[in-house]
Amino acid sequence: MTDLTRNIRTVAKQGNNVPATVIGVSGDRATIRLSGNGAVYRTLKVVGGPVSINQKVQVDMSSEIPYIIAPSISYAGESAVYKPQKPKVAYAAPYTDTSEAILHYDYSENEINRYPITSQGLTDALSVCDENDTVTIPACTLEGDFTVLADSSLIGKYRDLSIIWGTVTMSEDTVLTTLTILDEISSGSDNAIAIYGPSSGELIITNVTASAYTCGNGNAYGLYQPYGGNAVVDNSKFVGESMNGDGYGVYQEDS
Repeated sequence: MTDLTRNIRTVAKQGNNVPATVIGVSGDRATIRLSGNGAVYRTLKVVGGPVSINQKVQVDMSSEIPYIIAPSISYAGESAVYKPQKPKVAYAAPYTDTSEAILHYDYSENEINRYPITSQGLTDALSVCDENDTVTIPACTLEGDFTVLADSSLIGKYRDLSIIWGTVTMSEDTVLTTLTILDEISSGSDNAIAIYGPSSGELIITNVTASAYTCGNGNAYGLYQPYGGNAVVDNSKFVGESMNGDGYGVYQEDS
């Protein structure tokens, strides 16, 4: 056994590593499909690399947000030598500028309230919104389900870096802009829904990517719009994929 083979096996044994295949690449992030249950994880940080589509990699599942471990490439003469690289830290988000915060713009009081860049921080900021209030989130990844109250707005700083993993439920006369929303279910019969629209009033969506995936028997909806409400969309993308159910980018209830 060569030193290279020993090193690769050592890396694979460290942490809770799962083999996977790369199915999409965007900069220093990649989308992978796990070899075991076929679950898809999107926009994961790549440690090592670069990676390419169909490449076999390892996914470290021990942190809150998984990340990809790939061989790093260095050159010796004309040949490429692959050296596995163990990450020094777990990446829980694309990156977070700690000088920033989740901001709640209080329209009636003409003031700005700061909240920590956590799932609870976003929940708290959204819960105090009143008419014409706005909540903004910086470049970060927040995991959980969130509700935007009536007559308020949720805005990200960067479409590809302001990320919510879960379902965002919108109320009447709300605005959603400049975000990526991902809802993924690995098994079972539950539906995966990235954005759940209002049952009355209007929802305005601009510059948003909303994707829902399930490896179970449920359906997947990028945008689920109940009967009675209406969604107005501009410059946005919706994806719904289900292994054993139905997948819809956008679904509008008839009644």
